[in-house]
Amino acid sequence: RCGRPYDAKTEREPMIQCLSCEDWFHESCCMLRTRPDDETSPEPEPEPGTAASEAEVERAGIAETDDAASEASSSGLPPPLITASEYESFVCRTCVSRIPALKLIVGTLGAIAVVRDSPEASWRKLGVPDDDAAAVSNPAKRAAGEEEGEKVIKRARADSSGASSSTTTTATICRAPQTELDVDDPALCSGDVFLTDGFRERWCRCDSVRSF
Repeated sequence: RCGRPYDAKTEREPMIQCLSCEDWFHESCCMLRTRPDDETSPEPEPEPGTAASEAEVERAGIAETDDAASEASSSGLPPPLITASEYESFVCRTCVSRIPALKLIVGTLGAIAVVRDSPEASWRKLGVPDDDAAAVSNPAKRAAGEEEGEKVIKRARADSSGASSSTTTTATICRAPQTELDVDDPALCSGDVFLTDGFRERWCRCDSVRSF
Protein backbone atom coordinates (compact mmCIF):
# COMPACT_ATOMS: atom_id res chain seq x y z
CA ARG A 1 0.00 0.00 0.00
CA CYS A 2 2.78 2.42 0.90
CA GLY A 3 5.45 0.92 -1.35
CA ARG A 4 8.05 0.96 1.42
CA PRO A 5 10.46 -2.00 1.23
CA TYR A 6 10.51 -4.29 4.24
CA ASP A 7 13.82 -4.79 6.03
CA ALA A 8 13.63 -7.03 9.09
CA LYS A 9 16.83 -5.49 10.48
CA THR A 10 15.55 -1.92 10.52
CA GLU A 11 11.75 -2.17 10.56
CA ARG A 12 10.30 -0.93 13.86
CA GLU A 13 6.63 -1.03 12.97
CA PRO A 14 4.52 -4.21 13.21
CA MET A 15 2.76 -5.41 10.08
CA ILE A 16 -0.60 -7.12 9.56
CA GLN A 17 -1.45 -9.82 7.02
CA CYS A 18 -4.70 -9.78 5.06
CA LEU A 19 -6.74 -12.95 5.47
CA SER A 20 -7.85 -12.85 1.84
CA CYS A 21 -4.92 -11.75 -0.35
CA GLU A 22 -2.22 -12.57 2.28
CA ASP A 23 -0.42 -9.30 1.59
CA TRP A 24 1.26 -7.45 4.48
CA PHE A 25 0.46 -3.91 5.67
CA HIS A 26 2.09 -1.49 8.11
CA GLU A 27 -0.17 -0.53 11.00
CA SER A 28 0.25 3.14 10.05
CA CYS A 29 -1.02 2.35 6.54
CA CYS A 30 -4.19 1.03 8.18
CA MET A 31 -4.54 4.23 10.25
CA LEU A 32 -3.83 2.35 13.49
CA ARG A 33 -0.95 4.59 14.50
CA THR A 34 1.21 7.50 13.40
CA ARG A 35 4.03 6.40 11.16
CA PRO A 36 7.25 6.09 13.21
CA ASP A 37 10.03 8.57 12.54
CA ASP A 38 12.19 7.15 9.76
CA GLU A 39 15.20 8.94 11.19
CA THR A 40 15.04 7.00 14.44
CA SER A 41 18.09 4.81 14.65
CA PRO A 42 17.38 1.08 14.57
CA GLU A 43 18.39 -1.04 17.51
CA PRO A 44 21.97 -2.35 17.32
CA GLU A 45 22.55 -5.92 16.27
CA PRO A 46 23.76 -8.31 18.99
CA GLU A 47 27.39 -9.30 19.08
CA PRO A 48 28.23 -12.65 17.49
CA GLY A 49 27.65 -15.50 19.89
CA THR A 50 25.15 -13.61 22.03
CA ALA A 51 21.43 -14.30 22.30
CA ALA A 52 19.17 -12.44 19.90
CA SER A 53 17.34 -9.44 21.32
CA GLU A 54 13.63 -9.60 22.08
CA ALA A 55 12.96 -7.10 19.29
CA GLU A 56 14.74 -9.29 16.74
CA VAL A 57 12.88 -12.38 17.88
CA GLU A 58 9.60 -10.52 17.43
CA ARG A 59 10.55 -9.25 13.98
CA ALA A 60 11.60 -12.75 12.92
CA GLY A 61 8.26 -14.06 14.07
CA ILE A 62 6.32 -11.75 11.79
CA ALA A 63 6.70 -14.10 8.83
CA GLU A 64 5.47 -17.03 10.91
CA THR A 65 2.37 -15.35 12.27
CA ASP A 66 -0.74 -17.18 11.05
CA ASP A 67 -3.48 -15.11 12.69
CA ALA A 68 -2.62 -11.80 11.03
CA ALA A 69 -2.71 -10.06 14.41
CA SER A 70 -0.45 -7.17 15.35
CA GLU A 71 0.90 -6.11 18.71
CA ALA A 72 2.80 -3.23 20.19
CA SER A 73 6.46 -3.97 19.53
CA SER A 74 9.33 -3.81 21.99
CA SER A 75 10.86 -0.91 20.06
CA GLY A 76 9.09 1.67 22.19
CA LEU A 77 6.06 2.28 19.97
CA PRO A 78 2.72 2.89 21.72
CA PRO A 79 -0.10 0.36 21.29
CA PRO A 80 -2.04 0.66 18.02
CA LEU A 81 -5.61 1.95 17.83
CA ILE A 82 -6.83 -1.65 17.51
CA THR A 83 -4.75 -4.19 19.43
CA ALA A 84 -4.21 -7.86 18.60
CA SER A 85 -6.54 -8.98 21.39
CA GLU A 86 -9.47 -7.12 19.83
CA TYR A 87 -9.72 -9.04 16.57
CA GLU A 88 -9.16 -12.45 15.00
CA SER A 89 -8.58 -11.62 11.32
CA PHE A 90 -7.84 -8.61 9.14
CA VAL A 91 -9.09 -7.98 5.58
CA CYS A 92 -7.62 -5.10 3.59
CA ARG A 93 -9.77 -2.50 1.83
CA THR A 94 -8.97 -3.84 -1.65
CA CYS A 95 -10.29 -7.27 -0.74
CA VAL A 96 -13.26 -5.76 1.12
CA SER A 97 -14.25 -3.89 -2.04
CA ARG A 98 -14.26 -7.20 -3.94
CA ILE A 99 -16.43 -9.05 -1.42
CA PRO A 100 -19.94 -7.49 -1.37
CA ALA A 101 -21.10 -9.59 1.59
CA LEU A 102 -18.17 -8.33 3.66
CA LYS A 103 -18.51 -4.73 2.50
CA LEU A 104 -22.08 -4.71 3.86
CA ILE A 105 -20.98 -5.24 7.47
CA VAL A 106 -17.90 -2.99 7.78
CA GLY A 107 -18.24 -0.97 10.98
CA THR A 108 -21.00 -3.11 12.49
CA LEU A 109 -20.52 -5.04 15.73
CA GLY A 110 -17.74 -7.57 15.33
CA ALA A 111 -16.51 -6.04 12.06
CA ILE A 112 -14.36 -3.20 13.37
CA ALA A 113 -13.56 -0.31 11.05
CA VAL A 114 -11.25 2.69 11.40
CA VAL A 115 -13.19 5.89 10.71
CA ARG A 116 -13.29 9.61 11.43
CA ASP A 117 -15.99 12.27 11.33
CA SER A 118 -14.08 14.68 9.10
CA PRO A 119 -10.71 14.87 7.30
CA GLU A 120 -9.42 17.00 10.19
CA ALA A 121 -10.63 14.68 12.97
CA SER A 122 -8.71 11.87 14.64
CA TRP A 123 -9.20 8.28 13.58
CA ARG A 124 -11.34 6.11 15.84
CA LYS A 125 -12.59 2.53 15.82
CA LEU A 126 -16.20 1.60 15.10
CA GLY A 127 -17.92 -1.73 15.65
CA VAL A 128 -16.17 -2.88 18.82
CA PRO A 129 -18.41 -5.40 20.64
CA ASP A 130 -19.49 -4.48 24.17
CA ASP A 131 -21.28 -6.23 27.03
CA ASP A 132 -24.67 -5.42 25.52
CA ALA A 133 -23.85 -7.19 22.26
CA ALA A 134 -24.50 -10.68 23.59
CA ALA A 135 -25.77 -11.96 20.28
CA VAL A 136 -22.51 -10.97 18.66
CA SER A 137 -20.04 -11.89 21.37
CA ASN A 138 -21.74 -15.22 22.16
CA PRO A 139 -22.33 -16.94 18.81
CA ALA A 140 -23.25 -20.26 20.45
CA LYS A 141 -26.10 -18.64 22.36
CA ARG A 142 -27.30 -16.80 19.30
CA ALA A 143 -27.16 -19.96 17.18
CA ALA A 144 -29.31 -21.80 19.72
CA GLY A 145 -31.84 -18.98 19.68
CA GLU A 146 -31.95 -18.92 15.90
CA GLU A 147 -32.45 -22.69 15.77
CA GLU A 148 -35.40 -22.47 18.14
CA GLY A 149 -36.85 -19.55 16.20
CA GLU A 150 -36.50 -21.49 12.96
CA LYS A 151 -38.41 -24.43 14.43
CA VAL A 152 -41.27 -22.14 15.48
CA ILE A 153 -41.45 -20.54 12.02
CA LYS A 154 -41.42 -23.92 10.29
CA ARG A 155 -44.10 -25.32 12.58
CA ALA A 156 -46.36 -22.30 12.14
CA ARG A 157 -46.10 -22.39 8.37
CA ALA A 158 -46.63 -26.15 8.24
CA ASP A 159 -49.77 -25.81 10.36
CA SER A 160 -51.20 -23.10 8.14
CA SER A 161 -50.46 -24.82 4.86
CA GLY A 162 -50.97 -28.42 5.90
CA ALA A 163 -47.95 -29.51 3.88
CA SER A 164 -44.36 -29.59 5.08
CA SER A 165 -43.11 -29.40 1.51
CA SER A 166 -44.26 -25.78 1.28
CA THR A 167 -42.32 -24.74 4.36
CA THR A 168 -39.80 -21.99 3.70
CA THR A 169 -36.75 -22.05 5.91
CA THR A 170 -35.18 -19.03 7.51
CA ALA A 171 -32.32 -19.32 5.02
CA THR A 172 -34.27 -16.79 2.95
CA ILE A 173 -34.13 -14.24 5.77
CA CYS A 174 -30.96 -12.14 5.80
CA ARG A 175 -29.66 -11.61 9.32
CA ALA A 176 -26.51 -9.75 8.34
CA PRO A 177 -26.29 -6.21 9.76
CA GLN A 178 -25.72 -3.55 7.15
CA THR A 179 -23.28 -0.68 7.55
CA GLU A 180 -24.15 2.97 7.09
CA LEU A 181 -20.54 3.86 6.34
CA ASP A 182 -19.30 5.13 3.02
CA VAL A 183 -16.59 2.50 2.80
CA ASP A 184 -15.40 3.92 -0.52
CA ASP A 185 -14.46 7.32 0.98
CA PRO A 186 -10.79 6.99 2.04
CA ALA A 187 -10.89 10.39 3.77
CA LEU A 188 -13.38 9.12 6.35
CA CYS A 189 -12.93 5.34 6.36
CA SER A 190 -9.78 3.27 5.95
CA GLY A 191 -11.87 0.60 4.19
CA ASP A 192 -10.16 -2.22 6.09
CA VAL A 193 -12.08 -4.49 8.45
CA PHE A 194 -10.95 -6.22 11.65
CA LEU A 195 -13.12 -9.28 12.30
CA THR A 196 -13.51 -10.30 15.93
CA ASP A 197 -13.28 -13.79 17.39
CA GLY A 198 -15.93 -16.21 16.09
CA PHE A 199 -16.82 -14.20 12.99
CA ARG A 200 -17.23 -17.37 10.93
CA GLU A 201 -19.99 -18.62 13.24
CA ARG A 202 -21.77 -15.25 13.04
CA TRP A 203 -21.63 -15.05 9.24
CA CYS A 204 -25.10 -14.93 7.69
CA ARG A 205 -25.83 -17.91 5.44
CA CYS A 206 -29.03 -16.70 3.79
CA ASP A 207 -29.59 -17.14 0.07
CA SER A 208 -28.72 -13.51 -0.78
CA VAL A 209 -25.38 -13.63 1.03
CA ARG A 210 -24.52 -17.02 -0.47
CA SER A 211 -25.10 -15.58 -3.93
CA PHE A 212 -22.09 -13.30 -3.44
